[in-house]
Amino acid sequence: MNKVFLSLMVFLSMSPAFAVTGKSVSVTSLFPVWGGGNWSSCGSHALGGSEACIGATKDCETKKMNARVYPDEYALQMMVAVNVNQHGAYFCPIQVEAKNKNKGDAWTEYAQLGNPADCRWLCKDGYSGDNCSVAPGSGTTCNPAEFKRSNYDNFKRLASGANVENSIAMFSWNQYNDCGVSKEQEHDGILAITRWAPGGHGAWVQPLIVRAQREGWKDMISWPAVYYFTGATEILACVDGYEPNAGGTDCVAINETICAEAKMCPGWTGFDEGLHMVVQSAGKNCFEFRCKGENMAFASTTDRSCIECPNNSRGGMSPVDGTCVKCDSGKVFNNKATSTATHCGEAIAYTKSDMQYGKGKTKNNNPDVANQCWTMTATDEYRECVMGPQTKPAVLKKAVSGNTIDATKLKVSSITTTNIKKFN
Repeated sequence: MNKVFLSLMVFLSMSPAFAVTGKSVSVTSLFPVWGGGNWSSCGSHALGGSEACIGATKDCETKKMNARVYPDEYALQMMVAVNVNQHGAYFCPIQVEAKNKNKGDAWTEYAQLGNPADCRWLCKDGYSGDNCSVAPGSGTTCNPAEFKRSNYDNFKRLASGANVENSIAMFSWNQYNDCGVSKEQEHDGILAITRWAPGGHGAWVQPLIVRAQREGWKDMISWPAVYYFTGATEILACVDGYEPNAGGTDCVAINETICAEAKMCPGWTGFDEGLHMVVQSAGKNCFEFRCKGENMAFASTTDRSCIECPNNSRGGMSPVDGTCVKCDSGKVFNNKATSTATHCGEAIAYTKSDMQYGKGKTKNNNPDVANQCWTMTATDEYRECVMGPQTKPAVLKKAVSGNTIDATKLKVSSITTTNIKKFN
């Protein structure tokens, strides 16, 4: 049990996404406008040989690359949506993993690859601008930087780091089925890139089901089996300033002049294609750049040489200006900061007693064993017991089947599930 306390305390203090979202990012209501389809459980991996995977698993074959930490768990690297709205989705390089406990269930986890600069908004139907919020024909921005699968060829296996499942947009999650092997296997519904536009300015995306498949008993392995929603439609989405052509075969500039005139923002000089990648400033028709490669960032705002900058609970690459941030003791790095003033936030400390009985509680003032946190193996129950009650809807509708889900069983964080299952 001590291992649970240690691992959970580290996670709770290092993950801004955990504190902000509190649960998986539900986009259930948007399922029909992003390709729809019908849910099916226990499907076989269907992406082998496709363009849906990147980096170290570019062939999209499963059971080839280990997930974080454990050698009996496997992963794929894909471009997965972490934010979805009616007109666009924000795709980031994600390591999709299937975790397990010997003689037990298998479940999904997700890990962030690279830097925020590796993520990209893709818009439908000629929408553009911030969050794809600008209606067709009204846009004044354009991002001419090439968006190709080959941009991610240098990504290697991520061996450690936080589970970011709470930051992944999902149509459905925490769906378990034993698939005929007596132990449960988690299934999620995500939005991901499946093909890339030939001109380098967009991609086809559609809903996919991620199954944490498992085999074996005492010595068990698990891997992500990723397959299509039955009858789902591929949608061509384009980077800012581009739209599908008349034939729907590629993305073309909405306004050739605007794209041709796109330029670097004032003060951003010294771009080196070998070291840097182009990114667009929010709301501006100009560009900045960031260091290429994992764990690389600028030395300072005045020195844009690229230095090693490990991404962990105490620091990483600033999403604001691309510099390497190092937080003081007692602070936690915020990889979603929108200003330099919010780079580092206060870390929340949890004592061993907090982890056993709840924040600020002890065995004396919480004597009923049934109410003590250490007895709870369900993720939501344990998190709520330690941190206090969170606001949740009573019932959510699952678009893929029309059934209802008990909101009290909705997953909050698979990393806590992992720790409880492995060490409890």
